[in-house]
Amino acid sequence: MRLFLVRHAQIQPNVDLFLESTVPGPDLTEEGRRQADAVVDVFDGRSIDAVYASSMIRTRQTAEPLAAARGLDIHVRDGLREINSGHYEGVSYRADIEGFISTIRSWAERDLDVRMPGGETGAKTIDRFTAVVDEAATGAQDVVLVSHGAIIAVWCCVVAQNVSTASLSEHLAIPNTGVVSLCGDPTDGWRVENWAGQAVDS
Repeated sequence: MRLFLVRHAQIQPNVDLFLESTVPGPDLTEEGRRQADAVVDVFDGRSIDAVYASSMIRTRQTAEPLAAARGLDIHVRDGLREINSGHYEGVSYRADIEGFISTIRSWAERDLDVRMPGGETGAKTIDRFTAVVDEAATGAQDVVLVSHGAIIAVWCCVVAQNVSTASLSEHLAIPNTGVVSLCGDPTDGWRVENWAGQAVDS
């Protein structure tokens, strides 16, 4: 099957450059709504069996135009929400967030017992996302999961067979409505085919 992990469209904290992981979180900006509308064209001509979104408002709003165009319901799952920023919630990217970044690096290197200061362990974060992927893979061939940049990047580094943890810095940056596509299944594993428009070696 193919799995399409879509980062949500723009919210104001993306513009202002600070960490935001509260639930349900903010709405899309006007630019974000335009970006969400454009997702329909991204999947033009491709069969989509199901659309999932996290429990955060911005992912549901991003998924709505595509789901409406395909006549599909949006399956909302809390497991797809962003990494809990913990003590770094609301901190500017320009400030000292090395603790946040170093925790993500540890997870990407599969040291999943590390806890985000004030937040979840890597194991809990990866497991909740994987549970939704496993559900979505049941009886479907092409599934869109609208989620969040950091958790998409880290999950792929941990789970995908052809994404090196050494490339985390490169892969962490996923633009708003950027798509990471994978092929595979929960039994045989996953391989990334394309990362936000860039082909990935198999």
